[in-house]
Amino acid sequence: MPKLLRVLLLAEAGTEDDVIRSLKMGSEEVKVRRVDSSGAFIEALREFKPEVVLVDDSSAQLEAGSAIGIVQEEMPTAPIVVMMTELDEARATSFLRAGAEAFIMKANSAKLSAAISAALAARKQLANLTVRQLDVLRRIAE
Repeated sequence: MPKLLRVLLLAEAGTEDDVIRSLKMGSEEVKVRRVDSSGAFIEALREFKPEVVLVDDSSAQLEAGSAIGIVQEEMPTAPIVVMMTELDEARATSFLRAGAEAFIMKANSAKLSAAISAALAARKQLANLTVRQLDVLRRIAE
């Protein structure tokens, strides 16, 4: 039986259908919870306990960089994938530096499943590192 993958989606209404359709191409069963405000986002992190967080960078209620910071505080083990409406290298770099595992273009949602798989694998590898190794990686990233 496939594992259930819990995905928290910070996005405006209507986005979840595309996300669910893209993720169903993978082999896992998916449960997506969509929120569109900071209060609902924090509550969902605490109660829904997602394995992965998707952040739409065009969300009107909560800026993607702020959302990444909230995830880092509330649930630092959950990988974050940012869905961007247009490619902006400076913004993409800032999202990655803030703690996002990956970003994809919303127009290229067919790659969402692969991006999530890669983000989960990267977080799993990080979980195996010692505190010292993590500290060295943080210093290199700075």
